[in-house]
Amino acid sequence: MTQKINFEVNADSTEKLERVFRKNSLGLSIAEIHGTLTGLVCIGQNEKNFHQWQPLLFPKIGAKFLLNTMFSLTSFTKRCLESSDFQFKPILGSSGELVKRTELLSDWCRGFTIGVSWNGIKQAKNRSEDTEIFLSDIVQISLAEVGSDDSEIEEKAFFELEEYVKVGAQLVYEEYLPEKSN
Repeated sequence: MTQKINFEVNADSTEKLERVFRKNSLGLSIAEIHGTLTGLVCIGQNEKNFHQWQPLLFPKIGAKFLLNTMFSLTSFTKRCLESSDFQFKPILGSSGELVKRTELLSDWCRGFTIGVSWNGIKQAKNRSEDTEIFLSDIVQISLAEVGSDDSEIEEKAFFELEEYVKVGAQLVYEEYLPEKSN
C-alpha cells in the first residue's frame, strides 16, 4: 500500500500539483484531472480500484510520488464531498485571469463528465431528473467562453457557474451515496 500524503488545497499546493502533473507529462490540466477524479469519486471509485480507472488519466504511472499524489487528491476530494459544511470546490489551477479560469472550468467540467460516465451504464439508469439536468448543463459549461467586454459581468457569470458546478457535483455525489463501495 502506498503512503498517503496529507493534502489540502491552497495556492502553493495547487501550483505544486500543476508542476508535478506537467513534469510527469500527463497532458491534462490540473482542472481536468480533478474534474475526472471528482466524477469518479461521485460514482464510488477510489484508490482501491485504481487499476480499473487508471487509463482514464494515466496510461502508465511509473513514479510512486505521482501515484501518492493522485491518491491524496482522490481522498481529499472525497473528504470535501462528505463534509457537512460543503467544503468541496473544483480545483481550477493557480491562474487569476478570467479567460484562463474559464478555460480551466471548462476542462474541469469535461473531466467530470468523463469521470461520472466511466462505467456509467448502471448509473445512467438510476439518475434523478435533477442529476440529468446538471450533467446536461455541465456539458454546456464545458463549452463556456468569456464573451463580454464588461469584466464585472463576466466575473459574476464565472462565479455563478463555479457555484453551480460545486452544488451539482455535491448533488451527484449524494445521489450515488447508497451505491458507493468503500
